[in-house]
Amino acid sequence: MTTHSGIPDQQWIAQGLAHARAREFDAAQACFERVLGENPRHADALHLMGSVAQQAGRPGEALGYIDRALAVNANVWAFHHNRGEVLRSLERLPEAVEAYQTALRLNPLHVEAHLALALVHEGAGALDEAAGHFWRAVTLRPQAHICHRLGILLCRLGRLDEAVSMLRQALALAPADARARHDLAVALAGAGILPAAAEELRQAVAIDPKFLAAQLRLGMVGFRLGLLEEAQAAFTAAAQLDPASVAATDGLAQVLERRGDIAGAVAAHRLAIERHGASAVHDFYLASLGAADAPAAAPQNFVVDLFDGYAEQFDAHLALLQYRTPQLLFDAVVAARGHAPADVLDLGCGTGLVGTLLAPLARTLTGVDLSPGMIEKARQRKIYDELLVGELAQVLGSYVGAFDLIVAADVFCYLGDLSSVFARSHAALRPGGHFAFSVEAMDGGSFALARTRRYTHSLAYLRELATAQDYREHSAATVSLRRQGQEDVAGFLVVLQRATV
Repeated sequence: MTTHSGIPDQQWIAQGLAHARAREFDAAQACFERVLGENPRHADALHLMGSVAQQAGRPGEALGYIDRALAVNANVWAFHHNRGEVLRSLERLPEAVEAYQTALRLNPLHVEAHLALALVHEGAGALDEAAGHFWRAVTLRPQAHICHRLGILLCRLGRLDEAVSMLRQALALAPADARARHDLAVALAGAGILPAAAEELRQAVAIDPKFLAAQLRLGMVGFRLGLLEEAQAAFTAAAQLDPASVAATDGLAQVLERRGDIAGAVAAHRLAIERHGASAVHDFYLASLGAADAPAAAPQNFVVDLFDGYAEQFDAHLALLQYRTPQLLFDAVVAARGHAPADVLDLGCGTGLVGTLLAPLARTLTGVDLSPGMIEKARQRKIYDELLVGELAQVLGSYVGAFDLIVAADVFCYLGDLSSVFARSHAALRPGGHFAFSVEAMDGGSFALARTRRYTHSLAYLRELATAQDYREHSAATVSLRRQGQEDVAGFLVVLQRATV
């Protein structure tokens, strides 16, 4: 068919498409309008008018044209797909999903519809559905960017073996993709395959030495592997790339500290403060290195970050350290009060290692911890009647005469000044109730912050606090709490009793 100008429809459409590719949208639509002037029901011209309107940023107008095209011919998969694209831009996502699904029914081999559905589901948090559509897209068209995107999603889902396999497939198709190598390293590290992760990161920074995220992660992985020279070089490079990077300066300081360069570590922490401003955490680091006064307690965000990141591996790691404190504390409690039923408060409950032992003795069992990640792991044990996220002294202050037993296993190493905890635990106990806890031991003085960033306490200090609160000492034993490196960590295991009247 030709228009009154004598030019065939397809020639006008071809000219319109050429203008659209050149982003000459008004000229493109003028060509399509020529066709529609002769045939207002020309489905292709209507569809293309909609596509150009969408590219020009007029989605409402685009939807009107595409709907008119579908009214003429509802059996063209491309019309439905582009309708889905317009609806997605308008955030009308359920309708967009329906349009993409219709496109797939008409053309099951349509990769772009699978990709679009994957992105919609991923944005809505439906990650399993998103992964399914990415898988189908990869099967139909194994392209590097699709494999890469699926690998990232599988990593988010915790399907790390599949993520590693898919990211390796992406790299087989695009070996010079530094981002894919970085993301493969993330999956490998998550699976505990650190040497392979380090190798991928080395290749990533060789491809792109200015790739900040890869330099930072190489520093972190190198640090975990004990490759301290390589870690130092990576963190140094990251700090040069982005002087504002807290992770780079903090990482460099920790590497220097591990290497025994205390002066260098102090200088790095001070540089971090100079660049990023003072913070309680940096002051805490400096105090642990003897370069500042020790605060009364570790900063709460330091503790939360430490244990939230530690929650998944916590129990297994403590087994490697021959962690004895829960059993020692349980035995001391039984020696003090027998097996009488008790309302128990587990301070710093962590994942519930102590709670598991105490549960058979507990009439009620309440756990409190500063780390939401630890509380979630404790909840999975299904032994606690109540679990609370909060700072110990603050939580204790909300109870008066509520418990027969308060325990704190390996908790006070993150608190220096224990006076508030002693006073509030005394108030939270019923007459005759027991307060049982462990500390890392020091000789003389009161408390000190060690280079491990854990506080140690003297027995004299603990007895002074107990006397001030009129506690009676039931027992105080010197014990080995766990192993650290090749040495035992000495501690005190103390059971106090509140007066019965």
